[in-house]
Amino acid sequence: MPFLKADQDRFESYQAATHDVALKDTQRAFDAYLDRVAALRTT
Repeated sequence: MPFLKADQDRFESYQAATHDVALKDTQRAFDAYLDRVAALRTT
């Protein structure tokens, strides 16, 4: 999902602000999501 990766900082900041979670937690969740998507694409 290149469009998300290119704008990752803005997306993470938005998610943290709108879902009342810490920015670091949002970054970890987003990285985990990208890892899952990448794993699914390689199988």
